[in-house]
Amino acid sequence: MGYTTSLSTITRVFTQWENEDEVIPKKSTGRPLLYDNDEKERWVEIFRNKPGLSVTKFQKSNELNPYGASIKTIRTTLHDANLFPYKIPTLFPLTEQQKDQRLAFARKTEKWRQKWNTIIFSDESYISAQMNGRQVCWVEDKRDIPESLYQKKDRYPLKVSIWGMINNNGGLKIERLFDTLNSKGYVEVLEKHLLEEQSLLTQKKTFQQDCAKPHTSKYTENWFDENGIVTLNWPPKSPDLNLIEGVWALLKDLVWQNQNTFENEDQLYQFIENEFYNNKNIYTIFEDEIKITKSKTKLKDTIKGIAYFSSILSRNHQCYINMEEDQAY
Repeated sequence: MGYTTSLSTITRVFTQWENEDEVIPKKSTGRPLLYDNDEKERWVEIFRNKPGLSVTKFQKSNELNPYGASIKTIRTTLHDANLFPYKIPTLFPLTEQQKDQRLAFARKTEKWRQKWNTIIFSDESYISAQMNGRQVCWVEDKRDIPESLYQKKDRYPLKVSIWGMINNNGGLKIERLFDTLNSKGYVEVLEKHLLEEQSLLTQKKTFQQDCAKPHTSKYTENWFDENGIVTLNWPPKSPDLNLIEGVWALLKDLVWQNQNTFENEDQLYQFIENEFYNNKNIYTIFEDEIKITKSKTKLKDTIKGIAYFSSILSRNHQCYINMEEDQAY
């Protein structure tokens, strides 16, 4: 049932059985395999001992891959052995005081639901036209990634610095930053973009920013007071709680997909600005169940997700942040 056998095969098997009392398997046609199960087990053992090894480097190495197995075959073998590629996280060590501040913030916001919709999220970032630093590690579970492989932030040759803000009622703004941002420059950006959104500010919105020095200086605080803008008391080193990180992740993926098309920083920023204002996925960041496809993995950036992270943090004194996956470790 469910199998279709040709008449010639049935005749051959019956004839052999009738004449020789046994059936001799027919030799398989085609090219014989260059590597057997023992060879594949050797591959798996290599990746278990060196989980940060690149499949591409393995495939190109005559010593590691003497039979010239294809990348597809190697990956399939690793998948069959329950080894999968996980992005190597970047660690941000926290002091005890910073842990306490994150914990206090989590406890305060654990029950927030609709209130997150009143927050204007903002942040600075830089976007590189090159795909450096996105390494993977072949392990059964991402918690098995050795800390010795965790990546450090690098500088990239072709990149632009940007500031942006988002809110579920519109108010998307982006600005290119040409110089190192100081308090005066930061206030100029806010005057140009935040004060334009009077409709947001009159809706009792709260402005979110991280604890960077230009954001928390006396000069900046005085400007907020003078303009009657309420800011959210944000815990240090907590990008995992900021929804705009999902926007940066989406923009970076779009840039990396087109990385060979930019000749200079102006072209790079024009592309980023166009995607920021016109890409429909940007506007869905605040939907309850959004999933952004990112390098064949799914990254959740939701209002509900913030509440979830706050809940997790309030029950666990976490000490590291994984920026790539937007999760607290």
